[in-house]
This record gives sequence, C-alpha cells and structure tokens, in this order.
Amino acid sequence: MVITADCSVLMTANAGEAAFESQVFVNPEGSISVFKFHKGDLSKAPTTHTVTFETIGGDKDDARAPLALELHKAGVNWQMGPHTPIPSGKESSYPMSMRSLTRNLQPKHMTLSADETMLYVSMQLNNAVATIDTRDMTLISIKPLGTKYWSQPIDTSDRDGVLNAESGVKGAAIKMMDTYGEMQGLYMPDSIASFAVGSTDYIVSANEGDHVSYTQGNNAHTFECKMTGAQMADKLDASIDTKPLRAMLTDESQLARLGFDCACGLDPASDTASKYTKLCTMGTRSWSIWRASDMRRVFDSGSMVEELHIKFAPEIFNANGATPGKKQTDSMDSRSIHKGPEVEAVTVGTYMGRTLAFVACERTSTLMIYDVSSPANPVFQSMHKMESSSAMPATLQNGDVRPFAADVGIIDPETLHWDAETSQLFVAGAVSGTVAVYKVSAAVDGIIEAVWASETMDMVTDQSGASALTTTSSMVLLATCAMGMLFAI
Repeated sequence: MVITADCSVLMTANAGEAAFESQVFVNPEGSISVFKFHKGDLSKAPTTHTVTFETIGGDKDDARAPLALELHKAGVNWQMGPHTPIPSGKESSYPMSMRSLTRNLQPKHMTLSADETMLYVSMQLNNAVATIDTRDMTLISIKPLGTKYWSQPIDTSDRDGVLNAESGVKGAAIKMMDTYGEMQGLYMPDSIASFAVGSTDYIVSANEGDHVSYTQGNNAHTFECKMTGAQMADKLDASIDTKPLRAMLTDESQLARLGFDCACGLDPASDTASKYTKLCTMGTRSWSIWRASDMRRVFDSGSMVEELHIKFAPEIFNANGATPGKKQTDSMDSRSIHKGPEVEAVTVGTYMGRTLAFVACERTSTLMIYDVSSPANPVFQSMHKMESSSAMPATLQNGDVRPFAADVGIIDPETLHWDAETSQLFVAGAVSGTVAVYKVSAAVDGIIEAVWASETMDMVTDQSGASALTTTSSMVLLATCAMGMLFAI
C-alpha cells in the first residue's frame, strides 16, 4: 500500500491470488483500491474506487483475447495461460475461463512518482510494471521488463560439491558458474521504490522472482519446472536444443536441479503444445534501476548480490533462513536451485544530500546500502546481517511465546521504510514477526552504515540495545504521511 504525503489518498495493491475453494479453482482479478479521505481526515469513512484490468482483451474470460496475446508477445509473462503445462490428469481442475491474462495480472507493490501524479505498480508474476494516472485513476500502460541473459556468474546448484577455500567455511558449497548464455532470467520484481533526479523519475526494483503453486485436497501443484530427464527432449525447441545445454540440464551440479518458469518461452496462441524457445529463471538475483517514463533499464546489479554474500557472509550464502531449533547456517546453499538469496525489499531515502537505496534479501535476511545519486552508477556502501546467528528459539514453533527480538533478529525482511526526519530505517520481518529500527550514519570515510536503534515507538528492548515491535502478523506493511502515522498490517 502507499499513501500520499498529505494523507488524503491511500491505495492498496490487490493481487487476487488464485486458490482452490471446495475443490474448485477460483482465480479472481487483481485490482487497485483507492481510498480518498476528505481533507486527510482518517477518522471518517473514505470514498472508494477500484482500478481493474478488465479492458485487457475484451472478454475477461477469453484466454486468447487479441490484446492479451499482444501483451504476452511483447513480454508480459502469463504463468497460468492456455499454454502452461498442467500436471498430468489435473487438466480439468484448471478451466480455461480461470486462466485468462486478466485473471493472471497480479499487482504486488506500488510506488508514487515524485509529484504523485503517477502510480507505478509491480506485477511480479507478469514481469511487468503498470502505470496509473492518479488524477483520474486510469490505466496508462503495462510495460514488460524483458529478460537478462545469464552471462554473469551464478550458483545454480546445491550439489556442486565445491568448497570455497578463501572463506574457510567448512562444508561451504559455493560455486559461481562463469556463464549460462543459453538461459535467461525474468526480473519479476517484488518491492519497488521511486526517486527523482532533477525532473526524471526512476524506479528501483527488487528482482525476487516468483511462481504459483496451489493445493487441491492433499495434492500440491507447483508451477516451477525442471528441465530434466526424458521430458527435456520433448520440450526444447530446435533453436535452443543443443548438446551442451542438454548436458547441463542433466547435470545436478549445473542446471538439473534449477527451477524454471513453466510458461516463459511457450506460445499461448498455439492450439497444440508448443516447445520452449527459451528457458527463464524466476527472478534475476539482482536489483535494478529503471527510467519510469519508458521503463528502460539504466542499471542492474548483475551478480553483485551473491558475490557480496561470498565476501561478507559466506556462511549464509543462499541460505533458507533459520527454522525452530536450527541456525540459518544449517541451510547454507539450499536456495541456489531456486532464486538464490531472493532480493525481496527495497526503499529509497536521502541522507546528507545523498540518495540511498536500501536493498534486503528475504532468504538470507541481509541488508545492503547503495548510493544511487547517479542512477546509472550506484556505489556500494555496506552490508548487514539482520538475523541472529544462533538457532531460532523453539518457542516460535507454536507461537505461544514471543522471545526478545534480539533472539531472532529480522527473519524474512518483507518491507523497508525510510523515515527522513530521523534518518531511521524500519525493517519488517514477516517470519520473525518483528519490526526493527536501524539508525543510518556516515563513517569517517563517508561510507553509509546502519546500526540498531532503540528509541522509537512502543518497543520491546533488551539489554543489547536491539529493539523491535513484536507482532503476531505474518507480514507487515509500512507507510507514513504528513500526520506522522506508521501503518502496520
């Protein structure tokens, strides 16, 4: 959700996620809700308005509507389209009327332009950003973000068996491959944030990636595809079906265990099962900066996120986070076959005349700070581990007792919020159920760092100075406006 600076308009992104209800597959349409408060008075009921995407291709239940196909051809991803492989024997569970592009467009996160006339909406599963004019709440465009070729280092396996000699971490299996030029990555941003340089608006995206999965009774259907074994020969188009690629797709130390998007590279207009003309990972293990006017990418962090973890935190490289009774380091390298550290959250703030981007990874619970005053040439500042290095208290397993925040730190940073007046960063941990506060400061050499703060809100504070607002929520969203309110859901 976002709220205007004067507190008069609150907007929420409604993903409309699909699910089975009484064994019937239901896929509601995504939308944007607009709540307008008279003169910013939040004590009175607002007027409401809903922005939908039902204009995409006439009949919203037509899975092959012309405009929908046109958008897909332009690059808008369609994970549950008519071309998506359905688990054998389950085809009837997913009726075509529930698989139109309109029903597959899922707003995820939003950010406002500097003058608040434009609302930018990340459509994560669709690898696109929608632009809405806030003056009349009309949909201006849905722009695909394209793909990037994996010509950069990436760790794609949890079974590469390589020990990192430099780190000295016993049992570490870190192996950054040189190149996978045959493979592409869908940016699929989760969180987005905006900032302006002069009169130009920019969007920062956390390119986490995602896929859909559903549970029908006792059966789970996950639309993350593995291109392995006998299936491979039937699925690859001749244009990419090469001996080297086949060898990598059957090698567990390379691509055999890596998850791919089931729909990317297939033709939704085909009445017969098409073959993959490209293989796409979900997410790019990076963060990017885009020019908001045309969504042209001006920067991508490449392999920097994984490489920073190798340098500063190899013991939690591509870890899955702590679980009750276990430490974060116990799952090191386990997420290499999925989306790596999962770049989840981002926000932007100004400090000492410098524009800073704060980037957080979901699985490793790490925070990175960059100076983005020059959007095309960000400068790395510092990296911080936010999760406790000790085992997660077993009391979290049943939720009956909440330990001090210092016992767990932040697990799964879902949302970041910058408070310019106090130079503090609020970090919401979805799994830990905590909201931590970091005070940002500049070291002697000018490097921007973040340290725990303990003087804000109604906190639970322990003797170490760590502080957090404990909650029972599985997700926390943060927003402020001129009235100084912090919204937490």
